Amino acid sequence: MPKDLRSFLTQMESTEPDHVVHIRESINPKFEVTALLQVLEDEGRYPIVIFHDTLSLDGRGNNTLVSNLTARRQNLALALDLPVEQWRTEVVEQAAARAERSVAPKIVDRPDAPVKEVVHTGDDVDLSRFPIVCHHEMDSGPFMTMVAVTKHPEWGIAPGVHNVSYHRSEYVGPRRCHLYMAPTHTWTILRTYEERDVPCPVAIVIGHHPGFYLAANMRPDVGLSEYDVAGGLLGEPLRLVPSETWGDAFLVPADAEIVVEGELLPGVRETEAPFGEWTGYYGPQRLSPAIDVKAITHRRNPIYLDNFIGHRDHVGLSLGWEGTMLKRAREAVPTVMAVCLPASGCGGYHVYIQLDKKNDGEPINAAIGAISHGHPKLVVVVDKDIDVFNEEQVLWAVATRAQAGNDMQILRGVKGSSLDPSLSGETLEKDVLIIDATIRIGQPFAEPLRVPIDVVREMKARHLV
Repeated sequence: MPKDLRSFLTQMESTEPDHVVHIRESINPKFEVTALLQVLEDEGRYPIVIFHDTLSLDGRGNNTLVSNLTARRQNLALALDLPVEQWRTEVVEQAAARAERSVAPKIVDRPDAPVKEVVHTGDDVDLSRFPIVCHHEMDSGPFMTMVAVTKHPEWGIAPGVHNVSYHRSEYVGPRRCHLYMAPTHTWTILRTYEERDVPCPVAIVIGHHPGFYLAANMRPDVGLSEYDVAGGLLGEPLRLVPSETWGDAFLVPADAEIVVEGELLPGVRETEAPFGEWTGYYGPQRLSPAIDVKAITHRRNPIYLDNFIGHRDHVGLSLGWEGTMLKRAREAVPTVMAVCLPASGCGGYHVYIQLDKKNDGEPINAAIGAISHGHPKLVVVVDKDIDVFNEEQVLWAVATRAQAGNDMQILRGVKGSSLDPSLSGETLEKDVLIIDATIRIGQPFAEPLRVPIDVVREMKARHLV
């Protein structure tokens, strides 16, 4: 059976049942979904939550909604066929290795595609059938928080390659939504269509296996489709099917729960947002491209997947960035052991690097390798005895092994993120602070405290606590 959202939820139920919560009471998608997730977060709990009776925007009940799919790294280990205990560097290395081994997709006929079980076109198109979520109190409306697929035009760079990436999409009406995009691949594709004054095809994919969504958060070379990367992460070809609107010229995931097909209208910009973003702050109101929705296809009784943006559900997806940073840091310094993007840095602004240091210049080289990808603003490099997935240990290393005058450097004028609230102006230039919290080679240094490990093992075996 092909891997999809349903197969993964079944896998979670059988392997990690304590980390799946079912809500059977009627729930309104306007703030009630995220309010319950906030209650769990305040308790330090991040289970997958399955809402069985969520209201659609038009008021109909019995809609299934899932959130927190990627709020735990252990979930992603399971998605990549690893034991849940291998959620640290092992899952990052596995994701990076699988992404390198891209697998070409498989095209199936419409009758074999679950996402084609129900097809809406023309006047039958109506986004209000779905439980689109209002997330935070100042959001301008309901937002879809899943990935959008675009395709390089035949006359442009990387002709014919499908591009998959995360974008927020604001519900405007039954056949209208907005799509915010930073100046990355999707924006480049849209501009190429706009230069010829023709609509840009786009599809919003709601509900699939975590491996598919990890691919969307990676940034392969512009000539490689994220569909191929998804196949590598899934360990099997991603099944695709011709779209309703463009046929064989634009393919969509056959095993998705819901696909919204539409056209980005050339030159059209409409007021969109504010929206609570992955930084933990509201992104301001903007003029964003508009989508004219042409078709919606979905499974019978589809599962609507929502990402609780700005919370752990987003941070888990930073695994894609983490894998690329680990690769680039190791290219600079082969003895890099691990890279972590902690929740404290929104899963992208802080980077912790563990290094088996052989020379004193290596921490800076490793840091520079890592910051060539993503949006880091703080990079801390620590020795091999420090667990970068334990932030208390990282900050202890900063407190006891670094001096501001000698071990901290600032890189200025580095390209930043348009969603960083601390940046102003159009240039988006940021500063990056690099902290070398490693012990200098050959320098006498105090010994860290240790309880005899053999006694610790003995006490652990006796199960006294």
